[in-house]
Amino acid sequence: MKPFIFFVFLFVFSNLVSLTASDFNITFKGQLPYNQTLSGIWSYAAPDGTEYAIVGTRSGTSIVDISDPSNPEEKFFIQGATSDWREIRTFEHYAYITTEGGGGLQILNLSNLPNNVNVNTWTGPANEVNTAHTIFIDENGFAFVNGFNNADGTIPGNQRGFLILDLNANPINPPIVGSFSDAYVHDCYGRNDTIYAALIYQGIVAVIDVSDKANLQIIQTFETPSLFTHNTWLSDDGKTLFTTDEVSGAYIAAYDISNLNSPQLLDRIRILPGSGLIPHNVHYLNGFLVASYYRTGVVVIDARYPDNLIEVGRYNTSIYSPSNGFNGCWGIDPYLPSGNVIASDIENGLFILKPDYERAAYLEGLIINSNDGFPLISADIKILGTSQTERTNLNGEYKTGAPETGEYTLEISRSGCTTKTTNVNLYTDSIIYKNFVLNCTTTNANEVSIAEVFYQLDVTNSQILLKNQMSNESLLVNIYDISGRIHSNFAINALELKEINQPPTPGIYFIHIFNTDKQIHSVEKVYLQ
Repeated sequence: MKPFIFFVFLFVFSNLVSLTASDFNITFKGQLPYNQTLSGIWSYAAPDGTEYAIVGTRSGTSIVDISDPSNPEEKFFIQGATSDWREIRTFEHYAYITTEGGGGLQILNLSNLPNNVNVNTWTGPANEVNTAHTIFIDENGFAFVNGFNNADGTIPGNQRGFLILDLNANPINPPIVGSFSDAYVHDCYGRNDTIYAALIYQGIVAVIDVSDKANLQIIQTFETPSLFTHNTWLSDDGKTLFTTDEVSGAYIAAYDISNLNSPQLLDRIRILPGSGLIPHNVHYLNGFLVASYYRTGVVVIDARYPDNLIEVGRYNTSIYSPSNGFNGCWGIDPYLPSGNVIASDIENGLFILKPDYERAAYLEGLIINSNDGFPLISADIKILGTSQTERTNLNGEYKTGAPETGEYTLEISRSGCTTKTTNVNLYTDSIIYKNFVLNCTTTNANEVSIAEVFYQLDVTNSQILLKNQMSNESLLVNIYDISGRIHSNFAINALELKEINQPPTPGIYFIHIFNTDKQIHSVEKVYLQ
């Protein structure tokens, strides 16, 4: 259903909304504490309708009946190698468990629950798998065992990509039908014979054609915002890929991949900016993202418009305050038939939660320079009391929003302009269009940025050279055409000199250069032939 569009405000709200640090729009249903730390989690729905959480712990795997969320009951505990890393995925009535502790791939036959669980171990015909970091199973029954090493521990770290196992051929003794060894793969997501691999140490997504399992082909790579690509997930229509970077203050990002020749960054969102929170895993469900965050918990993001990601729910599972650190919520699974979400908190146990999945209240428009009447580039608009902070694009446009109907305070600012504070009424499942004017002493054309001391840009008819002058920090670069469409985006390491590929079409382009927190930012207007 398309949202209603309001151009005129009809109601007045007496109370300003503030949701910065509180839980909202996710209901607590139940919890099961453990006497050891947890890691990954997944679910299994039995044919009789019973729902189970499959929980990775430091010493093994816990199988919990969560049909009554208020009274979760552990039915079985399967001992495994001691490890802080354990990940689970399911196929039919089997659960497949990876660990960094060794011993191969553990395979659980769940068909006889709640009476018993049959346990098998798979290491491959020649002991190819002793350890592995994660596992993904696609819709065709192929398992991708990521970050694996053999029994001898002899696979170089930069060659621990993934093995492909055919579970249809034999679910407890699957044959190896393909492999990828061009780089270390931390995690992956796949559909329609295409894998989106998180190459964490390179900070990129590698898009891999796996239709011919014996001859895999990389068809595209692109960087993620913080250059530490942790996981990927695809929208249902296959047009948008969502990513996480596992570093402090990182973003969940959305990319338009409808044209794999030119992936485009659509938007990115940071929860509780300034807190240093680390996103871990993101999943897509019916136009929403459900994500686990260390030292916070479960976050729900409205991704109906992937170029305008808006947080609409949060539940804090952690014993820690929101901050930088690898504690708290590790994994989630939002795919149970009941609609419940299960989450594994490292220190605090298993949580069963119920999100509201309410659509956001959207706000879009222009920010305009009072000095010349033109839209402003790189103006910031914050919705106070929420996590939403956005910056205008090269057309002066912004897109943002809030999680609930209500009156919100906006703070609009830009270098060289007087900060403006104003209130606005927003409505869920509706778009409000509103333009704002800032009183400025400069124009876009004559702005001189202090960022120029941090880089050196040389442009000729035949090449673009950009040097990062800083010795301890990377710079991020977006190149836009005059319509505001991104031609390319990439990072330049400290002191690196990079030659940039010329766009295929001559014309005016804008080169936006900034650092991770955008305390340094500059826009260079160039004509490229």
